[in-house]
Amino acid sequence: MWLRGGSIACPFFKMTIAGLKRKFDTLDTDTLINNALSGTQNDIRDLNLEQMYDGKTSKGVDITPSYVDDPYWDEHGGRAAAQAYSDWKDKITPSLRRNPGTPNLFINGYYHSSISVIAGKESIVWASSFNSEPDIRSRFKHIYGLGGRYKTIYLREYLAPILRDRMFELTGLLMRK
Repeated sequence: MWLRGGSIACPFFKMTIAGLKRKFDTLDTDTLINNALSGTQNDIRDLNLEQMYDGKTSKGVDITPSYVDDPYWDEHGGRAAAQAYSDWKDKITPSLRRNPGTPNLFINGYYHSSISVIAGKESIVWASSFNSEPDIRSRFKHIYGLGGRYKTIYLREYLAPILRDRMFELTGLLMRK
């Protein structure tokens, strides 16, 4: 380190600590994060769909009720019909991460394909044009949003690299991976 004009200069960045502080003082973190979220909203959507397909909620637990515990089957064939449907769903939509009998909210793909994600300034909003979406949302809680491994994947593989790159552009500092 060298002293220059009463400040300590860092030879790696060719910037004084005071200069670095000025850059941080002008840094608009809200805009930085909002832009990163907006730029990755399709990744958020894709991971949320993978999470649903794997039968998990944004809390990282199984989507409930399970097929055999769903009151829907009380008026549509009972427990035997629920078990048959559950077995059929497990067969046609296999997932190593979904426990047997756990819903994945995938029948023909229309509902999943209708889901969109919009990253706004205050929140991330999930929307769907599927006409039964309000019923699905009321029956199956916490299906929108990322949790568990899906949140970790998003933060590590999508959001963090964008934030690291942008912080480097704005400050010259390399952020740890």
